[in-house]
Formats: sequence, C-alpha cells, structure tokens
Amino acid sequence: MLAERSKEENHSAGNQVPHSISSLIHKPNDENVLSTYYLYGEPLVCLNLHGEERLCLAQISGLLLRDFSYNEIHNRRVALGITCVQCTSRQLELLRRVGAMPSSSRRCGTITKREAQRLVESFLQELPPPKLPENFAF
Repeated sequence: MLAERSKEENHSAGNQVPHSISSLIHKPNDENVLSTYYLYGEPLVCLNLHGEERLCLAQISGLLLRDFSYNEIHNRRVALGITCVQCTSRQLELLRRVGAMPSSSRRCGTITKREAQRLVESFLQELPPPKLPENFAF
C-alpha cells in the first residue's frame, strides 16, 4: 500500500521538543491532536476535524504536487468530487507551529487521507485525468 500511518506516542514533559508534533498530541479524538501520515514516503501532518482524520491540502500540494499549478490541482480535486473543509483557527495555529503552514497563512483547507491518496495518485499515475462536470464554472 502506498500510504502508511504513524502516530507518535506521548512522551514525558522532559523529553518533548517544543513545537514538535509529539508535543502537541494530547488524547485520542481531540481536535487538537496532530499525528504523522506518510503518503508516497512524504510525512504529512494529520489532524482530527469533527472526528475525521484529515490532511492539509497546501502541504500535500507543496510536497507531492509541486510540479502542478494551483488551478490544475483545484480542477482535479473538483473533478474527483473531493470537498475541501477548512480547519479551525486553533488547528491552523498548531499547523503553523509545526511548520506545516506558513505563519502568514489565514486558513487551511483539509481533505481526508483517502481523498489525498486519490488526488495524488491521479497526478502521479499514468491515467487520463478525470473530466470536470459539464456545468462547472469558477
């Protein structure tokens, strides 16, 4: 399988590194929990949004889809029927602290791990891209 999941364990306070993912892990199903999810060998920050593990679309784009434009990624996401959900302001702050998002970012769209895998595979595999719906407009 192309994706692997690795969740760091809680460490005693003396062993924590400030602003690392492990120092921000609190308890399961907490919306302030961050973990690491590996997609195509790249470590991505995974967060819990409304009980669902989600990945930052900007981080996916920057690490795995950097050869493609914003419009290409956006259009492919729409064609695949992938909905982007904004993270909370607290989660955005956590993403900034661990370096997953620039400090200047004002929002962060997230997609599920399965959606991320589908999106990345659609670019990296030799398959024809899906077509946009006929009634699609910006």
